[in-house]
Amino acid sequence: MKNNRRSLLFACFILAMMLAGPLCLSASADNDAYGEAAWQYLQVIDQNFPSRITNVAVTEDFGPKKAAGAWIRSTLEGFGYNVTETTHMAGPNECITYRVTKPGNSPKKLVIGAHYDCVATKGVEDNGTGVSLLLELAARFINTETPLTLEFCFWDAEEYLASFSADQYVQEAAASGKAGDILLYVNLDSIGSGDHLYVYGGVYQEKNLTAVWGLNLADALAKRLGVPVYHLPEEVSSLQKSGYQPPARTANSDQEPFARNGIPYIYFEASDWSKLDDQHPQLLTTADPRIVSVNGGQLVHTSEYEDLAVLESLFPGRIQTHLRELGLLVSTMIRETGEETPALYRDGIPEEETSTENGSDESDESEETDESDETEETDESDGSGKTEETDEPDEASDDSDESEKSDGSGKSDNADESDGADNTDDPDNADTTDDPSAEETTQQAAPSESDGPSEYSDGSEGKSSSTEEKEPEKLTFFSYFERMPQYIRIILASGAASFILILLMEKGIRKKNLKQHSNQNANQNSK
Repeated sequence: MKNNRRSLLFACFILAMMLAGPLCLSASADNDAYGEAAWQYLQVIDQNFPSRITNVAVTEDFGPKKAAGAWIRSTLEGFGYNVTETTHMAGPNECITYRVTKPGNSPKKLVIGAHYDCVATKGVEDNGTGVSLLLELAARFINTETPLTLEFCFWDAEEYLASFSADQYVQEAAASGKAGDILLYVNLDSIGSGDHLYVYGGVYQEKNLTAVWGLNLADALAKRLGVPVYHLPEEVSSLQKSGYQPPARTANSDQEPFARNGIPYIYFEASDWSKLDDQHPQLLTTADPRIVSVNGGQLVHTSEYEDLAVLESLFPGRIQTHLRELGLLVSTMIRETGEETPALYRDGIPEEETSTENGSDESDESEETDESDETEETDESDGSGKTEETDEPDEASDDSDESEKSDGSGKSDNADESDGADNTDDPDNADTTDDPSAEETTQQAAPSESDGPSEYSDGSEGKSSSTEEKEPEKLTFFSYFERMPQYIRIILASGAASFILILLMEKGIRKKNLKQHSNQNANQNSK
């Protein structure tokens, strides 16, 4: 009897764990596992699909690229999508795009894209990282209600052929009158191993910055979520690089055709612009001296470094961190972007959002300012000379702000000198609008204790807001439990439920045994 009882209890426990398993897997594809699935996909790309080339002038072996495309398609179909496969010919080059659509509450679309082709390398950073995160996002939202219709696009022919596939998509949307349905395009290209995460956005029409609401939205969300992102530094303007006009970058990736047609875009990339000067006008992937001493700081388009094991040995955990941070940021953007969002962020970050972030900090700052003003007046009347000392911190702060503006990064222009070839800066394919005036400034969007997100409005200069560190929240048992990863919460809840179920069943079995024992005693006594 005891053995049967134990077997029954053990079976109940196993059943509870089996019921918890799918929930845990679902949680791993949801809020608390950003970047984990992308990391797994990136390992598959690294091990199975090198040299995904679309150019007969480079190779006639398109097997690796087609194999990668077939894997992308089967993976998307495994999620439950109907995949649209579109083929275009760029001369003798066959370019294949894979697209899936997830309907939202509005027919207006948020298009997210990454190119899956690469040069003659493993293409891990450029652009296995973008493809991996795009697959994770597609899986995450297939059964999730969203304000906008989502379209996940896996582009071909970004390398060598100047974003030919993305360009064909935009041309067809414009020809069919559906380009206006695209509210925003989000580009994911080389987002893993670079020193910092950068976000570019906006289109210059003459000297006016337009289509910038997506950049403001990204800045506001990054600040709220604690994801450090940077902007293209103002120093780039002095180089007069076509398509590089801070904070906009309209050249050398798949955002180019969208920007050329006036469609708002944001472009995420992991790079490093911090060493930009007249002698080094190129974009770097890293300022790490180990790489700078070898090839000037390039990780992309190099056979030596476009390898996951090598990148992990050089920068342990960096790719996973960037995948997790961008997974969180873009997922939040998907959940919160609706038809009304462009109007809210067109002229900067809404006051209610900044006030929510700042809390009572603004009032505290104003009180401190009033007190400092009174102190200065008192000092002047006393003739103590402390007024000059009070001004010094402001000057130092200005100097630090200027020094911070000079740090930044991006995707390499001189990668053609290495093993592969990047998109060209052909005037026909690049943004040829005038440079912005020297008065317009760009600030980093990296959230920190001293710097708030930059804000831009159509045709206006960048402006910044600052916040003070919030008072730490007091943790209770329930708030601590809520902060645990979801799969941990599910396991704990399932374990507790199993334990309670076992106790109840044990109690029922004991009660039944006791009743049987009582009946037996009664029968014996009657005899």
